[in-house]
Amino acid sequence: MQNNKLTTGILFLIVLVLGVIIGKYLISHQEQVVPQSDITQIEQQGNELRQDGFQQEEEGSIKEDTQDTQSAQNGEVIDTSSQNQNENRGTMIVRVPVIGEGGVTTFDPVEVQKSPAVLNAVYHALFKIQSGDGSGIWNGVSFDSVSIDTDSNGKHVAKVRLSRSWLPDGDMSGYVFRRLIDAAAFQYPNIDRVEVYINGNPFDWCIDDMSDGESGCSTHPKLWDDDREYYANHLVITY
Repeated sequence: MQNNKLTTGILFLIVLVLGVIIGKYLISHQEQVVPQSDITQIEQQGNELRQDGFQQEEEGSIKEDTQDTQSAQNGEVIDTSSQNQNENRGTMIVRVPVIGEGGVTTFDPVEVQKSPAVLNAVYHALFKIQSGDGSGIWNGVSFDSVSIDTDSNGKHVAKVRLSRSWLPDGDMSGYVFRRLIDAAAFQYPNIDRVEVYINGNPFDWCIDDMSDGESGCSTHPKLWDDDREYYANHLVITY
């Protein structure tokens, strides 16, 4: 009888010891501790990935700038100040000319609807502002469109098309009108000349002639065909 109890006790201890050993074995396999060296390696890999991503983003920006430069050289109107702005609202910023203090031409940033036709957007904004009431009618005329053409000499010409009837408001209104429309185009270095049409016909400044023929307008029209030199020497007058 005592031998049976002793045997049972020994078996119990053996089972208990085996249970403890098996338990430790299972726990050691379920909870793997990552060595500090492995943690350091993971952090270094993460830093390398972040750095690589930054370099790719920077290279993308450089590529976009290069494309913009090439587009400008090819005669396209590129307004770099308006790119990548307000994209969530579907708008962009254009620069609209104004005559400021001392007669100096400055450019105000104006938010407009996003469009690939940047110069069209500039003129629409200019006429809307100058109309005073948002109607877009300035000195009796309204802006229709502008196109960039290349003449026989390879020069880029901004052809501005207006409609309605010319009705200047004051003695200086024609000068301001001409100066701001030219400035809107000449802010882009790839534009060499500005031509203006009204109701499909070349704009003739003899429309303002009050000399009763003494100016020669009856035989020599004064068409709006301004290059940069004329704009700089005759229209940009400061005081």
